[in-house]
Amino acid sequence: LRRPSGDDGAFEVPTFDPSSAHGLPKMASNNKKALDAVWPQELLDMTVPDLNRYIKSRRLRADDVRRLKEARRRMKNRMYAKKSRSKRVSQTATDQACRQVVQQVQQAAGGRLSKELSEVESRNTDLRQRIKQLESTLHENGISLP
Repeated sequence: LRRPSGDDGAFEVPTFDPSSAHGLPKMASNNKKALDAVWPQELLDMTVPDLNRYIKSRRLRADDVRRLKEARRRMKNRMYAKKSRSKRVSQTATDQACRQVVQQVQQAAGGRLSKELSEVESRNTDLRQRIKQLESTLHENGISLP
């Protein structure tokens, strides 16, 4: 859709005339792509205010307006679905790459962490034994803790 060089703000509208389309063959409602193909792409891509001006200037029938708006909505839904699929594929690839990095880090750190865990457990066991010895010594000397 193009704006003319004049200052009147009018738009050049597509040459498609829906009044000549009244004789269009009736299509099955499940043949949405064929229904959408009836309308020029410029009408499907127009902004809503421009579309409303076009509809008003052409005095389209209510049925034609409904079909045009349905076609626009289907086109937008297809665009949103395509964008969503693309985003999902991209996110899946990113997630997979992150999982691989995490696994690599875990594998690299796994040996070190296992060794560190064993040392902590050993230290914990030693401290528990030391506490038992101290408790025993306190009990033997008649000292009680609060």
